[in-house]
Amino acid sequence: MPGLDSRPTLEAPDDDPYLWLEEIESARVLDWVEAQNAATLQRFNDAGVATDHKVLKTIFDRPDNIPFPNRRAGRLFNPWRDAANPRGVWRTTTLESFRRDTPDWDVLIDVDALATKEGEDWVWRGGVSLPPRHDRAIVQLSRGGSDAVALREFDLSTRDFVPDGFSLPESKSSAVWLDRDTLLLSSPLGSGMATRSGHARTVRLWRRGSDPLLAPVVFETSEKRTGVWTIVDREVPEERVWFVESLGIVDANVWIGDRSGPKTRTIFRPIAGRRWVAAGSQSNPVLPGTSAAKPTKPTRSSACLFRPFWPASVASRDCSSQPIGARCRDSSGAAAGWCYRSSTICGRCSR
Repeated sequence: MPGLDSRPTLEAPDDDPYLWLEEIESARVLDWVEAQNAATLQRFNDAGVATDHKVLKTIFDRPDNIPFPNRRAGRLFNPWRDAANPRGVWRTTTLESFRRDTPDWDVLIDVDALATKEGEDWVWRGGVSLPPRHDRAIVQLSRGGSDAVALREFDLSTRDFVPDGFSLPESKSSAVWLDRDTLLLSSPLGSGMATRSGHARTVRLWRRGSDPLLAPVVFETSEKRTGVWTIVDREVPEERVWFVESLGIVDANVWIGDRSGPKTRTIFRPIAGRRWVAAGSQSNPVLPGTSAAKPTKPTRSSACLFRPFWPASVASRDCSSQPIGARCRDSSGAAAGWCYRSSTICGRCSR
C-alpha cells in the first residue's frame, strides 16, 4: 500500500496535492470517489453488514413505527417512509384521528409517484407552510439526497404545485414566508451570492412574480462565514424577523429586524458549558459586510438567562417588559430561566 502524502504542512500550507478534489463535480473527482466507494465496499461489505442492513431496513419499514407530527392550523403534518413508500409521503390528519390506533392520513405529496412522473431521483427535505391558514407551502426536494434542494410552491388545497408560483432550481437554498406574496430567500444562486462553503451569503426579499436573482438584498455576510438565514417571529403583533449569521457549526451572530433588514443585534453568551445562555440586545449594531466603526460602548436594553433550546426559548421573549427576577418562558409556556434587566448578568438561576 503506498504511503500517505503528508502535505500540506503548517510550514507550507499552499503545497497541497489534493486541491484538485475541490472541483467536486469534475469527472476526475467523481471517478476518484467511485473508486474509493468500490474499495470500501470490497473491504467491509461482508455477510455481517448485509445482515445488519436487512435487519435495520425491517425496523425502519415497520408500519407501527411512531410518527412525529408537527401541528399547524389545527391539523397534524408528518413526513413518512415505509416499505410501500421508500421515498416517502407528506401527509396530514386531525388530532382526533391521530389518537386512534390507525389514524386516517390524507396524503398531500407522494414523493415516489412524483419522482416517477417527473423522472427525477427526488428525496423529501421538508415543507415550509404559510401561517395562519397553512394552505400554501414551499416544498424542498433533493436529487438523490444531496444538500442542495429545489424549492417549489405547493397548494395544499388542490394537492398540486402552483403554476407560475415561487420556484427555485437546485441549490443550498432556503426560504421563509413573510406574507402570501413575499419570501425571505437565503440562496447562493447568483454572482457573488455564495460563501466559500457553498451556502447563502445574502438574504433577499423575493416578491411573487419577480426574478429571485434581482431581488433586493436585505442582509449579507462575508464569503468567509458559513452562511445566513432567517426566522419570521409570528408570536408578536408587529413584524419581527430574526437574521442569523452562521460563523460555524455552532456559533452565530443574531439580529432582530423586519423585511427591510436587521435593526438590533442580540447578544448570546454561553455560560457553564452551554447549559445556560445569556441573551440581551444591543443598539447601534455593526452589521456584517459593513465598514461602520464598532461602537465603543453599545447600549444593552435587557438580558435573559435560559436553558438553550434556541430559537424557541427566546425568539419571542421581550425581557424589557418583564419585572426584574421574573421567569423567562419558552414558546410552550414552560419556565426557561430568570430575567434580569441590567447591563450584566447577575443572580442565580435554578436548574
